[in-house]
Amino acid sequence: MARVKVLLSLAVTLLLLLVGTECAPKTTEAPPEKQPKPSDHKESTFPPKTTKKWHEKPQQRQAMNCSVNAGQVAASSGEIGIGSIGGSYNNNEYCVWEIEVPEGLVIQFTWEYFDLEGPSPGCPYDYVDISEYESGESLTGRICGSSVPESLRSQSNAVRVTFSSDSSVKLQGFKLQFEGMSDQYETTVPPETSTQLPQTNCSVDTGRIVASSGEMGIGSIGGSYNNNEYCVWEIEVPEGLVIQFTWEYFDLEGPSPGCPYDYVDISEYESGENLTGRICIAVFQSL
Repeated sequence: MARVKVLLSLAVTLLLLLVGTECAPKTTEAPPEKQPKPSDHKESTFPPKTTKKWHEKPQQRQAMNCSVNAGQVAASSGEIGIGSIGGSYNNNEYCVWEIEVPEGLVIQFTWEYFDLEGPSPGCPYDYVDISEYESGESLTGRICGSSVPESLRSQSNAVRVTFSSDSSVKLQGFKLQFEGMSDQYETTVPPETSTQLPQTNCSVDTGRIVASSGEMGIGSIGGSYNNNEYCVWEIEVPEGLVIQFTWEYFDLEGPSPGCPYDYVDISEYESGENLTGRICIAVFQSL
């Protein structure tokens, strides 16, 4: 699994957004393999899966009539939807998204907004339905109305999301965020890879973070961190992924280079190889 260590000494107003992204696969000789149809959404960045491939189980489905890009979506995270806040979807729409995240992950869904013609239960006019891709088992049944549904998690790494509208009444639609994550991401690092965490003196939660995405930091915009802080985060994403870091804000005491007073340092967990050196000036580049 990809793991890094982040050290923060007297660090200030730092907020890090981290996302597990895929490692480029090593080049090996292998028999030719038929690949899934490319997605209209995002170019897939992870290696071809060995389970639940769309082309291995042909599906009979109604022809789509959709005003947005739908179809196959192969990505670690993203969002889908139709309509907009203050706008609407069209009548007689039929959209299907087939979402696949990397093997070994399940899919966490979170609704940003939701407004479809009812009534519920039953939803005979407009509806969304989320089902497992392989088994066809519905995770939601038909859902509609104006109440934002609860977040949910799939049982596998591939699902189908179906939206349908009838010939009358157009409401705002929905936006649905999805993210691939381990179904055991809340657990700690396995004992055989556990190491003793350094002694810290930190005003925020630190330690191990085992997740496919998240954020960490100290201080706040308009606020500050404390003196004499020493914080260490050990971040691990699912096996086969690497970690993309993006800084949201950054303000530490200098001077740079050298950063003798306050600094952040990011290094590889296993090798200890330093990725940044001590940094203390404003940074807005990803790594």
